[in-house]
Amino acid sequence: MDNRKHDRATVGRCGKQGPRNFRGLCRYLRTMSNTIDQTIEQRGAQYGAFEHHATLAQSLKESMRAGANWNTMDDDMKEALEMVQHKIARIINGNPNYHDSWHDIIGYVRLIEQRLKP
Repeated sequence: MDNRKHDRATVGRCGKQGPRNFRGLCRYLRTMSNTIDQTIEQRGAQYGAFEHHATLAQSLKESMRAGANWNTMDDDMKEALEMVQHKIARIINGNPNYHDSWHDIIGYVRLIEQRLKP
C-alpha cells in the first residue's frame, strides 16, 4: 500500500471527535504531510523532476556496472561511484550552480582516496 495514500487517508479522517491522543496524532500527521510536501517541492526546484533524475541516474549507474572491473571492486568503491553518479544526475537535471552537489562529489571520492592512501 502506498504510505502517502495511507497517511493522507488517516489525516483526512482526523476530526475533532475521538480521544485526545488521536487528535494529537492527527495534528502531527497533518504537520508531517505538509512538511514532506514542502521538502519535495524544494528538492524539485533545486534538483529538477525526480522522475527525470531517476532515469538519468540509473542510466549512468548501469554504464558503470557494465565496466570490466565493476564486479571486482570493493563495496565502498561501488557505493562512492554510485553516489557520485547520483550527484552528477542532480547537477545535470537540476541546478548546476548548487555548490553542495559538487562538494558532495568531492567527499565521496575523498573517502576512497583516504582508504587507499599508502
